[in-house]
Amino acid sequence: MVEILFRVKDKKDDSPSKAIEVQRMHRGDVVVSMPNGQTWSDREKTNPAWRIIQFSSMTVGEAEALTAGEPDPALTKLNKWKRIRKLDFDNILIGPGKFKDFLDDDSRATPVFKFTGNMTLIDSITITKANADSVVI
Repeated sequence: MVEILFRVKDKKDDSPSKAIEVQRMHRGDVVVSMPNGQTWSDREKTNPAWRIIQFSSMTVGEAEALTAGEPDPALTKLNKWKRIRKLDFDNILIGPGKFKDFLDDDSRATPVFKFTGNMTLIDSITITKANADSVVI
């Protein structure tokens, strides 16, 4: 089992630089994955831009694939904070339900969601970003 901290809102500020905006983490990006039982900080459990999901059937390898970095344009190094894959939370086809309600709840009434279903839903919304097509993992 693993626990993953996701960003559910784009990180924005008033920066006029498009380059800075592109470098930021966006909705669906994995911030970090940790082994089950992680002690999360109060900030991690209450930030309305983040969600923590505990996956009962995800392997460490699958979680690590979600945290792989994107290469920079020159393909000389990986950008640690930009991810090749993300979860497309905007295209969840399950309609109203506990998981979607958890994603939409900015109050963070439930700090950690225990996802006990099979990984079909997660697989169906995991996408490879268009600018990462040339990367092989």
